[in-house]
Amino acid sequence: PTIGEAHSKETFVLRNTGVGPLTVDQIQVHGTGFQLLNPLLAPFVLPPNGRETFEVEFNGDTLGSFNGAVVVQHGGLFNNPYMFDLVAKVVQDSTPPTVTLVSPPGQAEVDEVIEGASLRVRAEATDDLGVMRVEFLVDGHVVGTDAESPFETEIQVPIGVDPLIVGARAFDHAGNTGESPPLVLGVVPDQEPVLFCDPPGGSFIPAGLITVTCTATDDVNVTRVEFVANGTVFQTITEEPFVAQFVVPTGQVGIEFLARAF
Repeated sequence: PTIGEAHSKETFVLRNTGVGPLTVDQIQVHGTGFQLLNPLLAPFVLPPNGRETFEVEFNGDTLGSFNGAVVVQHGGLFNNPYMFDLVAKVVQDSTPPTVTLVSPPGQAEVDEVIEGASLRVRAEATDDLGVMRVEFLVDGHVVGTDAESPFETEIQVPIGVDPLIVGARAFDHAGNTGESPPLVLGVVPDQEPVLFCDPPGGSFIPAGLITVTCTATDDVNVTRVEFVANGTVFQTITEEPFVAQFVVPTGQVGIEFLARAF
């Protein structure tokens, strides 16, 4: 649906409650704005307690009441058809949705975030006729959109911005909008990773295997650890455990190891 249009869809169940088979010759939908979505291939036979389903859709672009009918022709043209009334009413929707920012499940409320960190934001939105979508804003700019509940998105905390102002804007099917109160978060600088390495161990002879084990931590996350021997990176590891192995070159007199965390 778009602004200025009303849309509704209903599922109907046609069931034979008699003691004998029921031959359905035709199903028709009458009335302005009403249409049969998935016509059944007629004629068909419904056994006792047998059932078939079909959908009727209504689309209207003006205010007012609309009447229609579902007509089920059965057992030949000389039998009276079954008729079911259809009624739709299109009203003006001027009520905006309401939306508030909430913490995701399992995450405590925060008032400070770290530069460069990922932050998952969740909103709760309601409307008298349904929420169409929710936009998420950072400092007034749209950074994410979600059209299904739970309304969530993940944002990257920008560098050099303090404070960070997060908001949400909800839309209904009539184009009404509602905005959440702003969430103001302090932004703290991203600290350098902390790296500890055990002394290398193994065989320090030509073609011997040396193992270097490191532990890296960070206030956001460690993306990689580079292992260096005599100024040359010999291995890069992107997840724990940060354990590298180095083969001693032939004729090597001394080896200087270091590691860098990012």
